Order: sequence, then C-alpha cells, then structure tokens
Amino acid sequence: MVDSHTDTGAPARLGRWVSGALMLLGLVGLAWAGYAYWESRSIPDTPSSSERSELIVDNPDYVVPPPIKSGMLYATFTLRNPGSRPTRVVGAGDFCTENVCPVRIEGVPMVIPPGESRQLVVGCGVKLFGRDAFSVSVPVYYESAPGTLEIIELSISGRNPPDLNVPRDTKKSE
Repeated sequence: MVDSHTDTGAPARLGRWVSGALMLLGLVGLAWAGYAYWESRSIPDTPSSSERSELIVDNPDYVVPPPIKSGMLYATFTLRNPGSRPTRVVGAGDFCTENVCPVRIEGVPMVIPPGESRQLVVGCGVKLFGRDAFSVSVPVYYESAPGTLEIIELSISGRNPPDLNVPRDTKKSE
C-alpha cells in the first residue's frame, strides 16, 4: 500500500514548518489577547477626583480642659464637607488605652451635604489615677465615593496640672 502523504522532499518540509510557525503565532496572539483582557479587568475602578468627596475636621486634636475627673467625657468635633458631593460618615473605631476608651459615637451614620458641616460627638470613659494624663486616637470612617472608604484620625487627650501644694516625693524622710 502506497501512502500518498509521504514526505516527497523540500516543499513538504517547508509546508510543515510554515504551518507550525503559524500555529505558534496563533497561540502567542491568543495568549496576548487573554493577558490584555486580564489586565483590563484588574485595573481598580477608582473614581476620578471630581467624583470623590472630602472631609475636613476643624480641630482633629481635642484637648480636654482641666480639671479632669474620672467618668464620662464628651468631645465634640466639627466635620466639614468642602467638596461638591455628599459625604457619608459611616462610623468610628474604638481603640482603648490604659485609662480611656471611646465608648459611644453619637450621630453616625450621617450624611454631610456639599458645603455644610455637622457635629460628631465622641463619648469616652476616663479613669484617672492621681494626676495621670490620657490620650486616645479615634479613627473615623467615611465614604469619599460610593464603595470607597477613607479614614481620618481624631485624637482626644488631657492632663491635670500638678498640684503645687502636694510634694512630689511622698516617702517620709528619716
């Protein structure tokens, strides 16, 4: 039996080489198209700066005036939206320290319209031992664009002044 597709010389070898090269070129093109599609899907959909809103705190570092006593303390912050879109304040974190813990954030979630301001009241439980000072940071979470959360840090601190009539060394000298 005679095979009609047998190698008949140089033109058949050249044809196989050309078809192999074209197949390889096709696979490379397909791989490139898949990579380009993957890259286009992996670019985050971040809104442009004109679509984002902003939040400004007039006094982000609240210092409690003395005398400070143990118990509940309330700090009021003014949040302003200078942008052209409403800003939604979602909530706040509560990171406690040794002697202070923000326990209550009043009025969240809230929406601040463009060009307006709102008050944010943070309630803290304070336990002072003697003349101790305290300090705590409170992260506030807000949406700068739909689905995009931003953080702005607020701080609350305070210190009672030393009592000049009480000696610093309480040990009796002999």
